[in-house]
Amino acid sequence: MSTIDNINFGQGTIRSLTKEGTERAGQLDFDNFLHILDTYQSDAIDYLYDLEPRSQNLFWVGYFRQAVTHNGELRPFYNASYRINKISMPMPSMSLSIQNSLRAPIFDKVEFPMTVNISWHEDVYHSVHKYHLDWFARWYNRQYDVLRCGVNGKFRQLTIVAYLYINEDVESIIEVPSIQPIMAFKIGGLVPEKLPSMDFYHGSAQNDKTLDLTYKCGLIQWAYSDKIGLGQRAGRLFDPAIADNPSFVMDENNRVDIWNPEGFAQEGSQSPMENILETVRITRAATSHMVAEGALG
Repeated sequence: MSTIDNINFGQGTIRSLTKEGTERAGQLDFDNFLHILDTYQSDAIDYLYDLEPRSQNLFWVGYFRQAVTHNGELRPFYNASYRINKISMPMPSMSLSIQNSLRAPIFDKVEFPMTVNISWHEDVYHSVHKYHLDWFARWYNRQYDVLRCGVNGKFRQLTIVAYLYINEDVESIIEVPSIQPIMAFKIGGLVPEKLPSMDFYHGSAQNDKTLDLTYKCGLIQWAYSDKIGLGQRAGRLFDPAIADNPSFVMDENNRVDIWNPEGFAQEGSQSPMENILETVRITRAATSHMVAEGALG
């Protein structure tokens, strides 16, 4: 018996057998795989050239305000979208260990950092710093050495929207760029963890340096635009029949505006509609179909 009985190649497997049915002692017959390697390099160049890279600088952050209204007070930070230069959200992680008897990774624990880092553009009035100092005082009053009761003024929330530009008129000689929101993040229960020091220095030439703050939060949710995902129609995307006819995501009633590469051999299907498999995969990723979908915290 060979060490490799069979190996997965898409729709089926390649067994380590000769044409006569005898064992190849761990060697594989790649005759049916050569056509993929023949076009791999040229297709990869075309695919990557057409691929839309991440646009990490196309985002909007706003609605920075109190999460719970108290007597109509929201304590908003007006125009936060112009002030926030960068925002970072750590992703969850799992701790795994290898079970020697099973030779398999076993789950130990999961960790959600629940930490958000924001870099602000400060002004000559140091108003960003003061806003956060006032916020800090809603938790602890230094003059009276007391903790404030209740939730009033203690928590903030914000919304992040990532977007891109798409060509609105594919028939036009000149592209017509149009904004398309991709996804949104809701962050709630924000609390500033530590305020940076206040420095004045005659020799400083870094007056445009950002003010970096770290927050703890209680909620981070990630959701896509309905122009990309399919919402409650998600079940159709996971129907086995879609593997043979994925054109469902391209018909007039369910059209989604997603990158659809052409001109290369797509991996994973012999379907006559295989030229839109990339669109199907992205649509699946952008469609909520399970409990706790998009929960980062």
